[in-house]
Amino acid sequence: MNAIRHVLSIFMLLLGPVLLAQSSATGSIAGRVTDAKSRLALGGARVMVAGTALETFAGQSGDYVLVNVPAGGRSVMVSYVGYPDATQLVTVAAGGVATADVAVGESTVRMEKFVIEGSSVGAELGYVYYSDEQHGVHKYRADPEAADAGQELALLGTTGFASDHEGISIYSQPGGVGYVIVSNQQADTFRIFPRAGTGGKPHDHPLLKSVRLSTHESDGSEVTNVALPGFPGGLLVAMSTDRTFHFYAWDDIAAAVGWK
Repeated sequence: MNAIRHVLSIFMLLLGPVLLAQSSATGSIAGRVTDAKSRLALGGARVMVAGTALETFAGQSGDYVLVNVPAGGRSVMVSYVGYPDATQLVTVAAGGVATADVAVGESTVRMEKFVIEGSSVGAELGYVYYSDEQHGVHKYRADPEAADAGQELALLGTTGFASDHEGISIYSQPGGVGYVIVSNQQADTFRIFPRAGTGGKPHDHPLLKSVRLSTHESDGSEVTNVALPGFPGGLLVAMSTDRTFHFYAWDDIAAAVGWK
């Protein structure tokens, strides 16, 4: 994809929805996502409204707009590679615009036996995946009250990585299927595993494909299956080590690995 397409797509994502008419039962949320310490904008941050399918990505200035948000109390959830997720409560008035500026704090997450470089939660199936830098990807129940909470259910990607296992993202599809995408940092590739397992084995996640993108030593990614302007099959956003953000149409990735 070329730079013009990226700029136009981002412009449409941020400004296009503002032009849509709003119903009397909905309002909008607008704000800016920044680093809590430096106050610098976190362009590319993923912004979602909990309990809905509404989401967008902050522009380079950190600004975002969400429209057609159901009126009432709402939780704005923000995720950004290398930072802990942040949540802010806001009240949306019918026909109004609520402001939710979110400052995200830095995070280096360490667990007892391994160092986490990234994590991702598959809410539909109820699993959380932790990317252990030079070991693999650990899979656990996301619900701390589950009977098997704390028990490792699977260990993905123990072979084939040049060095570090980095950020993880989950491309969801109907029926609980889809893909777990893991950055193979030093190889400048992303390795793709089945989200729902194989052959009736929900915790069996063999490598499906490896795709090379234009990122350099990517620290992580975020992906959505939501149809966006210019990205009908969804969008993958990946970050290079110099904090350059790359935008890829999921349809292009699927074609590159022979799925389309």
